[in-house]
Amino acid sequence: MRWTIENLRAAARGLGYEIRRTNFYTRPDQRLQAQLAHHRVDVVLDVGAHDGTYGHSLLKGGFNGTVISFEAQPSVYEKLVRKSAPYGDRWIVAPRSAIGDAAETVRFYVTAASASSSTMLPQNAAGSLSDLLEVKEVIDVGSCRLDAIDLLLRFRGKRLFAKIDVQGAEDKVIRGASGIMDDICGMTVEMSQTSYYSGAVLASELDAGLTKIGFQLWDIEPVLRDSGTGRLEQYDATYFRSIK
Repeated sequence: MRWTIENLRAAARGLGYEIRRTNFYTRPDQRLQAQLAHHRVDVVLDVGAHDGTYGHSLLKGGFNGTVISFEAQPSVYEKLVRKSAPYGDRWIVAPRSAIGDAAETVRFYVTAASASSSTMLPQNAAGSLSDLLEVKEVIDVGSCRLDAIDLLLRFRGKRLFAKIDVQGAEDKVIRGASGIMDDICGMTVEMSQTSYYSGAVLASELDAGLTKIGFQLWDIEPVLRDSGTGRLEQYDATYFRSIK
């Protein structure tokens, strides 16, 4: 049998895998690198950094600026610090804190899937998600606004990009960045069309708010679909302002 790419793809699908050509259209990380370069981004604010997977991928993939990570969850914060260490000043981890729209102490819900933990109470999850979103522990954490963080003062006037992945509290992070919003030229925001967290703002309202303050949608990357219907329920939406 002569192995062609079609044969290989068919064989891989039979094993539950997919073979795709690696290019600009199939690699969201490559697209993001190109977008950051095009918009001359100096600093990426990694809000909801978890264990540092995003920051590591960004720097490993060729981003030449600075990454500043923010994380509230104690169990992953030390992993984040360790992962950032080899990059020195190129990857800064802020003191452990939630990011929101006020300086306060908030409840933090630690879920079975640690990446789904949030300052917002999980709700209405069905099927396998109900297991992932099961609250295992409730702790108190400090929360602050992005525009009130002294660490960012030395980056004022730089071109900032914010990655916001905070499980339903994205609108609070955006409100808490109002004082530095003129420096933010783009952002990636995790958006939901179905609410998995009590009080979470859904995608349509977030999109309208970002459009109102001058951001334009540049890219969408699916995150979560309903396993029965195929409906897209969560996605990462990337926005940029026009280059000044």
